[in-house]
Amino acid sequence: MLDNKCVGKLFYVALFIYLIAPSTLFAQDDLSGKGIFCYKEDESSARAIGVEFSTKTQAIIYLEENTDPRKQIYTSYKTSAEQVVIKDLSGYYEIYVNRKNLTVETSRQGYWFGKFCIIVEPKELENLFIKSFSKFKQGNIL
Repeated sequence: MLDNKCVGKLFYVALFIYLIAPSTLFAQDDLSGKGIFCYKEDESSARAIGVEFSTKTQAIIYLEENTDPRKQIYTSYKTSAEQVVIKDLSGYYEIYVNRKNLTVETSRQGYWFGKFCIIVEPKELENLFIKSFSKFKQGNIL
């Protein structure tokens, strides 16, 4: 049988675990300062997705197609051991990134195999978009 002293110590240990552990048990990876760029094209079209992880929980998604100007969507993200889930604030747009092979699945633009995606510095995203769509601008008179 446990004496009062032992019960008191167990109480404080349990209280410590209850107050401190949830923040570490449910902690997620901080991806701030990292980015992802995905690009696909065929003979007549091109699409790109960029993701800038701006804070521990916030990210910005950039979307562009050769026929649709670049959009910027503010989102939040969560991580698990194998996946990053990015959702816009309205829940309309979602991206799932496989952390092992960079395969990206989007709720609006389909499936992107890892061979189309690279990890980048967020400051590189603008130049990657410009470079990727430059061939579609050739011959423009306006």
